[in-house]
Amino acid sequence: MSDQDLDQNAPSIRLKQPGVIVYLCGIATSVLTIFAVKWGNAHDFYPMGWFVNGILPAGAILIGIVSGVGYAAGSRLLHVKLGGWFLALMFATGVIDYFAVQYLTYTSVIDAARVPSEAYPFIDYLRDNAEQMSFRDRHDRNQHGSPLGLWGYCFRLLIVLGFAIGAMIPSLVVFGMKYCHRCQVYLRNHRIGYFRSPESWTEVKALAKAERQTALEQIGAAIVARAEQFAQAVSETNFEQTDALMRELDPQAPRDSAAHVLVTLMKCPHCDAHHLSGSLSTYNASNENASAQLFVLDKTQIRPPRPAADDDAMDSSAPPPANDQSFRAR
Repeated sequence: MSDQDLDQNAPSIRLKQPGVIVYLCGIATSVLTIFAVKWGNAHDFYPMGWFVNGILPAGAILIGIVSGVGYAAGSRLLHVKLGGWFLALMFATGVIDYFAVQYLTYTSVIDAARVPSEAYPFIDYLRDNAEQMSFRDRHDRNQHGSPLGLWGYCFRLLIVLGFAIGAMIPSLVVFGMKYCHRCQVYLRNHRIGYFRSPESWTEVKALAKAERQTALEQIGAAIVARAEQFAQAVSETNFEQTDALMRELDPQAPRDSAAHVLVTLMKCPHCDAHHLSGSLSTYNASNENASAQLFVLDKTQIRPPRPAADDDAMDSSAPPPANDQSFRAR
């Protein structure tokens, strides 16, 4: 795999980039999807044409997701951090895959009709495929409506975009996963803990609506204050200290609390780089669930290397920091 400089204040660290293996994983699932769709088209089964509310190409998006699973699986298993350029490449590949499906279907059509390609070019097939597109009758699924004509191009464009965007969705999920840039591996869930309110939701729900609103505001403010105090306490601690504080939290999920905060600790499997997040779950006066993220502490960043002159000026007996304590909170 090729390497690329990490542009996060650490020019000496290079990130693994998606290479041939990751791309081939995606191509493999794309090829399988192409032939599955071609088989469906040959048996009067057109999932690419499924629309929701007449505008959302749900079928194309779902098939695109299946097509793009290989890219996400390859990057996750090989611990390769995906970049924006690779996602753009996936989108372009998704568009190509769509026209590959159309071309395979086109060859099947002309072979079955014993028509030479010179007499019926692929571009004519695409034109007819768009202009003759129609939806099934809502009342009689065996009947087709009138051809869409020029509107068919708009719906074909939605299908192309839906398929290409769907192919990106699995990798977007992996793209958002927490990553240790030092060891170049994805973080693993290490521990979870809860802050829970002493008041139960059963008791609060029994109050009148105005009283319930006041009670929920007071309960929420109290538990948020506890969570913020915890976040402040762990903001400058190393992993061992953070993990010790996490063990003091309740490990069991609350069942009837009026409000609770879930704290999640993720850790690099090879070093002490870690990531914490806290999210609030409660209710509103209308008895509906309400949630919000309270804080994020990111301790996975790499410190920039010190210049040699600075190292000479420092006391050689002072040990370097074991891990980076930079974080962001919101």
